[in-house]
Amino acid sequence: MGKFRTLLSTQVSSAQDEVFLDLEWGSWMKQSASHGHEHPQAWLALALKTYGMRVRGFEPCQSAYTARAAYRVDTGNGHVVVKVFRQPLYRLQRMLRELQYLKKSGYRRMPKVLSNQSGQYWSECGKRLIYLTEWVDGPPVSLHSSDLMLLGRALAELHTVPVPVEKSRSSQMLTRMKQLENDFYQRNLPSVLSLHSPSQRWFQSHVGEIRELSESAWTALGREEIAPILEQSLQQGSYLHGDVTRPNVLRRRRDVCLIDWEQVKIGCPWLELVKAMANTTEFESRSLLALLRGYERIRPLSPAERRIVAALFHFPREAWLAALQIGSRRKNLATFQVLESTWEQRLEAVRAVDDWSQTVPFGRGP
Repeated sequence: MGKFRTLLSTQVSSAQDEVFLDLEWGSWMKQSASHGHEHPQAWLALALKTYGMRVRGFEPCQSAYTARAAYRVDTGNGHVVVKVFRQPLYRLQRMLRELQYLKKSGYRRMPKVLSNQSGQYWSECGKRLIYLTEWVDGPPVSLHSSDLMLLGRALAELHTVPVPVEKSRSSQMLTRMKQLENDFYQRNLPSVLSLHSPSQRWFQSHVGEIRELSESAWTALGREEIAPILEQSLQQGSYLHGDVTRPNVLRRRRDVCLIDWEQVKIGCPWLELVKAMANTTEFESRSLLALLRGYERIRPLSPAERRIVAALFHFPREAWLAALQIGSRRKNLATFQVLESTWEQRLEAVRAVDDWSQTVPFGRGP
């Protein structure tokens, strides 16, 4: 799995958020820089004191983006996860409200958030905002079909949680996708092609395939039997986890648990499904189809919805991201290296999903 994980710490604009966020081998980290190199023991002890707990031991937890995404703390009575929230308080409160709503709605595939001695679900420790969750003792989801079917079910159950009318909003996903594609051709690709480097030669050789993928996606999404259904989905929205990567999907007994809900939001469910397909399957056709089977066990897709998923899977987001990084001289070639080494497998995965989309689900009409 290692080669499919690019560690990035670049902030992302609002136009890029919905399209790039949680692409495991090209993720954009929205958090600010960490608090220097201060040893965490002192502030962890202070933080846990507000929860009536003591620190007996601790260790950092790694995510797809950083080596210290959270801390696993031994309290003497078990383990908890301590997370520093690096965004404003109102966003933390909003996240906690969304998680509370999901829990009340019956969604269970997430860790329990713990309250402090004042009854709040967060604490302020110096300049840090922190919150605690239970420790989920399980490995990351594997490439085994049974694991990915469970992940598909977990996503489908999340996407079917009713969205309150006052929270529904129109997603700008397609507008943002078009903006990023335009940036690729007008600014980032020319910059890459001006270099004398392996990346320049690779993009020069594969720009035709990149263009073909995006053009086929736009053509499919514009068809008269597709466009109204997609528009309705974008208008209604669904609850999204926002960061479905393999480190964030843990096996728990005979099920899976999604952790790290800081990007929870309402948006396009099909794009989250496509991102999960890219982030968790390493583009193995068997794994992709297992995830989709699990999803449809809970949320069967019509033929038109299947074609929407296949079209969104065509968009070469990882190529756009690699060119953006190289073109802006960020000197981070990890995304490009993964892009280069997996491109042929990615194209095979596109064909497999296309074949799946042309198969009429049992009992469903056109």
